[in-house]
Amino acid sequence: MITSTGIVHYDTADGYWVTVSVDQQLLDYSYSLIPKYHRVVKPRWKAHVTVIRPEDFSEIPDLQHWSKHEGETVSFVYDPTVMYEKGFWWFNLWCLTMEDIRRELGLSTKSRITIPPSGYNKAFHCTVGKDFMIA
Repeated sequence: MITSTGIVHYDTADGYWVTVSVDQQLLDYSYSLIPKYHRVVKPRWKAHVTVIRPEDFSEIPDLQHWSKHEGETVSFVYDPTVMYEKGFWWFNLWCLTMEDIRRELGLSTKSRITIPPSGYNKAFHCTVGKDFMIA
């Protein structure tokens, strides 16, 4: 596992979003590992991790902790292995602060699919690209 950092950003322009911007070189490098015979399109947005999206809330969240970590630099660990399923490419990462942000807003910190390494509850991901046909 490799350690890196990102910056937390809260946004309410189109629902309740929390993202962590990460070094674009992480995404670019991961993208370069995808065999060229796959027709893959990079994401529209700069490299980031979505911590919370509007669909996470069934009702308006308790905003007592909203923006608590705005602009904060957070450390995370990631697995540089590029994963693929159903037309999407990504790499997994884990971060206790991202888990805290979800917990503070009353959201689950459990991963439904991926088993995180010891000490973490939730696996996050950074999308590297998606197959051209579903773009």
